[in-house]
Amino acid sequence: MNNYRENFEKEREQLLTNYKETINLIENMNKEFNGLINLEEQIDQLQNSKQNLENKDFEIVVVGEFSTGKSTFINALMGKNILPSKVTSTTATINFLKHSERNNDIEEAVVYMKNGETHRITHDEVFDYTTEMSKTMNVSEEVKHIDIFIASNYLKNGVVIVDTPGLAALNEEHIKITYDKITNSQASIMLFNSEQAGRDTEFQFLQRLKGYIDRIFFVVNRIDVTPSSELPAVLDGLKQNLAHNKYVEIPKEKIELFPVSAMQALKVNEPTLDVSHTWWKDLDNDELKKESKFFEFENRLEEYLFNGEQSEDSISSPKYALLNLYTLLIDKLNILGDDIENDNIEELKEEYENLKQLVELKKKELEKNVIKFSNEIDELKEEIIEETKKDIEESSNSFLERLEEAESTYELQGTISDDLEFYTNDINKIYSDQIKNLQRKVDKKLRNNYKEIKFKLQEQNIDDNLTAEQINIQIKQRERNLNNYNLFDEEEYNRQKEELSSAREQLKLILQLEQDYQEARDELENIESAHERENKYFESLYSNISSTKTERKKRIILKFLREQEYEVENPEYKKILEEQRERIFEQNQEKDESSLKARRAKRELNAAKSGMEYDFESMQEITEREKALNKERRQEHLKAVNLAKEEDQKFLKKEKRKIKQTINKQAREYIKNFVENVDDLDSIDLVKQEIEKHIQDENEELQKSNEELIEKEKFLKESQQEKARVKGLIFNYQNTIQEKRVEMM
Repeated sequence: MNNYRENFEKEREQLLTNYKETINLIENMNKEFNGLINLEEQIDQLQNSKQNLENKDFEIVVVGEFSTGKSTFINALMGKNILPSKVTSTTATINFLKHSERNNDIEEAVVYMKNGETHRITHDEVFDYTTEMSKTMNVSEEVKHIDIFIASNYLKNGVVIVDTPGLAALNEEHIKITYDKITNSQASIMLFNSEQAGRDTEFQFLQRLKGYIDRIFFVVNRIDVTPSSELPAVLDGLKQNLAHNKYVEIPKEKIELFPVSAMQALKVNEPTLDVSHTWWKDLDNDELKKESKFFEFENRLEEYLFNGEQSEDSISSPKYALLNLYTLLIDKLNILGDDIENDNIEELKEEYENLKQLVELKKKELEKNVIKFSNEIDELKEEIIEETKKDIEESSNSFLERLEEAESTYELQGTISDDLEFYTNDINKIYSDQIKNLQRKVDKKLRNNYKEIKFKLQEQNIDDNLTAEQINIQIKQRERNLNNYNLFDEEEYNRQKEELSSAREQLKLILQLEQDYQEARDELENIESAHERENKYFESLYSNISSTKTERKKRIILKFLREQEYEVENPEYKKILEEQRERIFEQNQEKDESSLKARRAKRELNAAKSGMEYDFESMQEITEREKALNKERRQEHLKAVNLAKEEDQKFLKKEKRKIKQTINKQAREYIKNFVENVDDLDSIDLVKQEIEKHIQDENEELQKSNEELIEKEKFLKESQQEKARVKGLIFNYQNTIQEKRVEMM
């Protein structure tokens, strides 16, 4: 792992230390100079800058279609299996993953409901509040968003992961949040499934983000289920599709794909994760790291976040602000020192009068510029209106071109269902972007004349979006008529699909039980074989040991001391017999346990087989039947369309003409509404208000200067001893500030 994050954190901590020391320094200056220098404003600015630096977040938004492995990918980043990642579950909420230190070091989740309620839940309960499979509520309709607090090293240093619903499942509220987060985030990750990368919904999603492609990482997940020989072709195909599709064309130099296996990466940090169904289940951690390619991508992301523009901006801006403050403080000290040396009250009074006259002149100048500014704003409005008109017409024409490509009313219906929402969202984005464009141009005009004035135009939204119901009611009716040609039994199709799904689950269980039974039998055979080898070894070892042994003893026989030989029991032999009995007992016990395990596995297998409702012997057989069923359905639908095609074509031509008229009429309404909204933006009044506020601020500054003048006048009348004390303070603080500035340069 690289040290980008560690180095960034060290630099930020050092800068925070500089801020704390400087705040203490200025507070002491304010106190010791006793009104001769007013530094309250600088203290407030420092406190705000310090707080912004402490609270700096690095948001990473993760988006992707269902089945891209988004939850597993985020879990791999966390190094923990937190988010539900079942095959059947789909995230239906916006989730913000944050470090638990933001929640008093408590690992839990906080659910924010749309009715205003909040619930604190455990990580185990997250599934019921985040997925569309929840049995307790309609998650997408009832939950606003969820904060999930995790003690993960990855979430330190202000990193926040934003987990979004699948692209096809995004509702209007989620769309707004997702796009807003991406356009304002530090980085975004778009996941593709290596088995089916490059869907229409994925390109439609990118269509609205073409201005933010530079901050999007394209990650191709689940490479462990794609044969390595096929992966280059998959990546090349996705690159081609990203560069050329009907929604958005991304320059090839901006397309960098990161192939990864999040599941393999998660296994590295979660050893208990069940991966028994995978081909790579026996790989060790080093091999998994290499195969997953995940940690290479993670390093690249770390570099982007903590060693690039994102981190540089968050450090350099407060750093330069602090350096500029040091310059301002030294200037204030120099001015105070000069006032003490000159000891001239009249000059101070003259300085105050000059400042007062300057404020009056500036006030007149600002008021004169209002008239000029009014004319310039009118020109900007006309310019923005023309640009918006062109953008809306282009968007409408693009939508109509896609409608023209439809070759049947079925396709026309599908195009409207798929593309109309993106069309109206695009119009909303045009509205929003052009208002922001006007804001930037007005702001630039202001900065050219009076840099101090800041104001923000109110963003305008479309009040009446075009809906599918307004333009395709007749098509829906026509679709019902065309269904008369379709003789396919949809209920029977759904029943068979359900049976196949149930059969797949039952067969999956039986295959697992067969594997368990085989493993139990193999274990029993291994134990018996090991016992046999062990017994042979000990038999050969003890074959030469006798049960008795000969001892010689001295006895007095016929008054003479003689030696005689006796046969006695051999204690070694007895010890061996005892050891052998214990060993055979342990072997029998081990064998009995293994045998019991095998019998139990066989009983479970037989019970599962007897309860099997369907006659399938392999997963491949079920898959083939599913394919055949789907093929039959497609063929029947195609047959129905062909039967009605001639009649359908006449109706299609008529409907396309009607829809074109509706879209063009609505486009004119959009343009009219935008013109009215722009005309309603009373920017002149806003500027006048800001000018008045600016003049008021100038008067407040003048008042502060007057108060400072009074303190200086009082001070200049005081004793030489007090003046000497202040001179000493000026000298000491000048040196201290200069040293701090040199340290930071």
